Amino acid sequence: MKAIILVLSLSLQNCGTYLFLAEENAKTKTYNGLVIDLYAIASANLIHYWPLDGDTEDKIGGLDLIPAGSSAPTVTFDRHGLPGGAYHYPGDGLTYHQSLLAPGEPILDGATSSFTISVWVNGKFNPTSGGGNAIFLSQGGGLGMQYYSNTDVPCLNLLRAFTNTGGTGDVDMGSGCTYGKDGVWYNMIFVWDHPKLIGHLYINGVLFSTYTNGGRIGPWATGGAFSLGYSDLGGAGFIGNIDEIRVYNQVIHPSPFVGW
Repeated sequence: MKAIILVLSLSLQNCGTYLFLAEENAKTKTYNGLVIDLYAIASANLIHYWPLDGDTEDKIGGLDLIPAGSSAPTVTFDRHGLPGGAYHYPGDGLTYHQSLLAPGEPILDGATSSFTISVWVNGKFNPTSGGGNAIFLSQGGGLGMQYYSNTDVPCLNLLRAFTNTGGTGDVDMGSGCTYGKDGVWYNMIFVWDHPKLIGHLYINGVLFSTYTNGGRIGPWATGGAFSLGYSDLGGAGFIGNIDEIRVYNQVIHPSPFVGW
């Protein structure tokens, strides 16, 4: 009888220890994620930074965003599960954020400079004929990051980053069809290496695609507004959340800092 009680006692103690460690591990994971965030924010050459923590101010470069459709996107939980730390876009093409003025700035002009764009996104794939919708980040009609799902090819659930000039010179990169999942946070990083005319797409710190420019000095035209939840190429369709956008004026490959 004593042996049974002892075993039961040890079992309960181990259960308590497990629950305690699980809670501590969860706290550590969140803490480590925040530390990585702070490291990336403090890095040199960060020229635009939108934390999207309840506002759409550019904390570094002054390129603030405003509600540009008929209604404003709403705040929601961020990737750490914290309330008010990200924005939700309903995919109606009328609820999105956009820069106050078309910046036309060199840093988003692949003809003049290298750059790195990092964004956290959690959305829902919306299969359509042609797959032209669900572009969640853009500059005019020339640059986009997208939840691509084309029923014609077919190629469904592809995380995509691309530039568009209507012909030769485009850079088009993706995760591979069927990779993406609804309701999962992804860190997408688009790196443009201007001297080499090469684009790179990283997802959660892993290099998924590299694309060499097809012959033009710059892979797209600039001058359009910077937008979240909207693109001139396909304004509707992205249903999901966006968080933590950073733009650097140099090539920054994320490894080993997985989890930007």
